[in-house]
Amino acid sequence: MPVLDRVSIADPDGGTGGWTSEVGGEAGWMVLSFGGAHSLPRAWFAKDGNFGKDASLVSPPIEIAAGDAMSFWHAYDLEMGFDGGVAEISTDGGATWRDLGPAIAEGGYDATIVGGGPLAGRMAWSGGPLSAMRRVWIDLGAFAGAGRRIRFRLGCDDAVPGDGWYIDDIEFWRLGGAAPAAPRRLTATTFREDVILRWENAGAYTSLRIYRDGERIAEIDGLRLSYVDMGTAAGDHLFEVAGAWWVAEARSGAACIGCVPFRRGDVNDSGVLEIGDAISILNGLFLGAALPCVDAADTDDGGRLDLADAIFLLNHLFAGGPEPAPPLAGCGADPTRDDPLGCGESSCAL
Repeated sequence: MPVLDRVSIADPDGGTGGWTSEVGGEAGWMVLSFGGAHSLPRAWFAKDGNFGKDASLVSPPIEIAAGDAMSFWHAYDLEMGFDGGVAEISTDGGATWRDLGPAIAEGGYDATIVGGGPLAGRMAWSGGPLSAMRRVWIDLGAFAGAGRRIRFRLGCDDAVPGDGWYIDDIEFWRLGGAAPAAPRRLTATTFREDVILRWENAGAYTSLRIYRDGERIAEIDGLRLSYVDMGTAAGDHLFEVAGAWWVAEARSGAACIGCVPFRRGDVNDSGVLEIGDAISILNGLFLGAALPCVDAADTDDGGRLDLADAIFLLNHLFAGGPEPAPPLAGCGADPTRDDPLGCGESSCAL
């Protein structure tokens, strides 16, 4: 999966990749320092206008193949419903342009422009306030050919301006072949107040997404093998890493801080699922036998221990029923963090 081209505005002294500003009305696109840039310190910027504006950031000619995609990061504060931004493509050298809105696979338009600006009546990115940059993915496969041009077009009416539109890290991708498997062998260790995550990649990804307690906290380069989550070592936390392939992703097994890893269904902690595990569940329910890792006995991940867990495991072992919930294939943390069971002891933690 080679990258066809990458325009990073982190260092404009290295060139802007041939992207140019075309403007009608007020000032057009420029490069400036922006603390919220995806790749610090700079990003492209066009100011929201209050005297009418039609400003485009235009690519050089690009060759597109079937299956190609593009991504970029952006943030905006534009007068809701009156000023907005769109992505467009030209297949005739810039003579005519088509809206890329229908080809946006992730991060699509969020408003209709109802004012009298140049984008009146169209869907666009609009509104505010300014927030963290978000990634947009666009499928370019329907526009295969040479000499294609992409533009980001900001259209404004003549009143009530917002801040403007920031764009960073414009990338073109050739996504040939099958998506790689999920990252594997995720570990989480603490160093002072920080959590250090390490893993192995199963292939090249368009990006890697870091999750803490089910919430995405970062999206990083797809070749990275580690990440530091600063200031979160205190308390219990569950981490996952997802290998992203365009808009799809495959998540690793979980790693945790402050919790005990285990194997779901392996109640006897023997390393295999067997009838003895179901018997142990029944002994715990009806004879009061101690279960060192109750989470392992919660085979259906229902958040409580009951007769259904023993039946679920027996059905899997002898009637071809579904597998117990993760973690199953190997040691891992409970991905369900809202149940009261917990795991006091497991050989996975040794």
